[in-house]
Amino acid sequence: FLELAGRDAARLFEAENRNVLADPRVTLVAADGRNRLLAQPKTWDIIISDPSDAWVAGVGNLFTQEFYSLAGARLKRGGLMVQWLHTHSLPPDQLKLIVATFRFVFPYSSLWHPDRGDIILVGSTDRVVWNWPLLKSRFATVPGVSQDLLSIGAWDPLALFAAFVCDGQELAALLRGVQRTHTDDRPVIEYLSPRAAYEDTTTANDRMITEAQGHFLPFLTGFD
Repeated sequence: FLELAGRDAARLFEAENRNVLADPRVTLVAADGRNRLLAQPKTWDIIISDPSDAWVAGVGNLFTQEFYSLAGARLKRGGLMVQWLHTHSLPPDQLKLIVATFRFVFPYSSLWHPDRGDIILVGSTDRVVWNWPLLKSRFATVPGVSQDLLSIGAWDPLALFAAFVCDGQELAALLRGVQRTHTDDRPVIEYLSPRAAYEDTTTANDRMITEAQGHFLPFLTGFD
């Protein structure tokens, strides 16, 4: 659910986003995303949460067990929850707390590191297996997809996994020692993160993430 500033930005970049707001498949809702999910019991294939930095007042409730549980209840069978978060002004212990909370609700989770300072979590309550022949087909035939990926240097569908870090037991090992989840009644992230506002937490987090990687691809069916 885009905020109004997102609407204005989408119009500014119509050439780049193919005038997404005019696409009949798109409905723009200017509302609080969590409340919208709570009030409308519709189910979705994918829910993407891309909030502001975790230390911004009022954003912490988009990193809690309760929010993830709500989102999970609004996913179709095999649906995916996607969470972006940053690594700056976020000490490793707090980063692991968010990841552990996400994985607590979505046991089939993977961690991706697309560039310095950014993390993407992909999770589901059902086991999701990457279908390599289908991925190659979609990469080549879905209008707009291959063009967008080619424009950022993803010349081959396998390049999509360049950001993959870990899942399964390797992700569990990264989170070993985390004893609790981040909850609505103990929203510690919002209060602890500002203490690290002027610390270089990105370097420590990137090192921790790099050390967690044990293999370079998730499990792919039909992959030779």
